[in-house]
Amino acid sequence: GINRQSVQLRLDIVCPPNRVIESGMEALLSAALPMAKAFTQSLSSPGGAPLKEVRVSRFDPVGTTSGDVGTLLYRVSEDPKQDAAVVFLGGRKFVMQDSAAFINGMKSRLVVMLNSEDAATTFRL
Repeated sequence: GINRQSVQLRLDIVCPPNRVIESGMEALLSAALPMAKAFTQSLSSPGGAPLKEVRVSRFDPVGTTSGDVGTLLYRVSEDPKQDAAVVFLGGRKFVMQDSAAFINGMKSRLVVMLNSEDAATTFRL
């Protein structure tokens, strides 16, 4: 079955709200990406396969097509069945259109949608 769990990162610690207003979501992504990467590295099951690396890939650079600054952080484990994906700051367009094939391709692996309250386009699952 599908399990849902809420995760909240305190992005205001690394990027004050006035910076987002002045510089946009790109500023939030730049400031918060190290925190999101650390979160991704920490995803593992007790006694699970060790982490090999975390790959970072922008799926819409600078929001050119959707207005979002979404980024995929992919946790590569020694056992591919224990890989995990974190979609960080992905907006509504990604969730509604672009994500179905990706999520289906992940099969039983963990996929985390990590967003902030001030994302360019918000959504609820």
